[in-house]
Amino acid sequence: MLTAASLTAVSLALAAGPGNEPPPGPNHSIRPCPIGLVLHDPQLYCVIEVSPAVEPTFQPAGTAVAWESGAMTDQLWVWRGTLIGAPYSGHTVVVLPIGSVVSIHLYHGGGLFGPWLNGHTVRPGDWNLDGQVNSDDISAFLRDWLAAPQGHQAITGEVSRGDYNLDGWVNSADISAFLEGWLASL
Repeated sequence: MLTAASLTAVSLALAAGPGNEPPPGPNHSIRPCPIGLVLHDPQLYCVIEVSPAVEPTFQPAGTAVAWESGAMTDQLWVWRGTLIGAPYSGHTVVVLPIGSVVSIHLYHGGGLFGPWLNGHTVRPGDWNLDGQVNSDDISAFLRDWLAAPQGHQAITGEVSRGDYNLDGWVNSADISAFLEGWLASL
């Protein structure tokens, strides 16, 4: 079985960028959600590697354009394409099986930049994406939730980091959904 370490080796072989820091410009943040990962304001070319080999899907419909997608082996799926963000929301949800290992490379400045997220095991409760599910994730989520504009997000035209359940609202239902995902990730 392909492990996070072997996926890292594949990722490093594919990476052609200058380092592991996010590219300058818009804040292309990544965060977990109940069904995978959310990329905010992506609007760029990227490579997504998933192990075991499962094709990622994207929500809302039309937020990703694949240039190439296929299984490299029975343990590695590579998707290359453009994430364009949802109209009026600026996000793309990458639907991935919980427990899969994923790496994401972004295109910037003439080459692939990254890996930006490297050998990360998808867990809904790992809010800070450090590979561990612990109380630091609860603290980080609550900090982001409190900083987010509360209420309906259609007014601002974007999905807030506080909208964990992706229903368009920042409210207490997001705290409940996050805690449920956090507990399921332990």
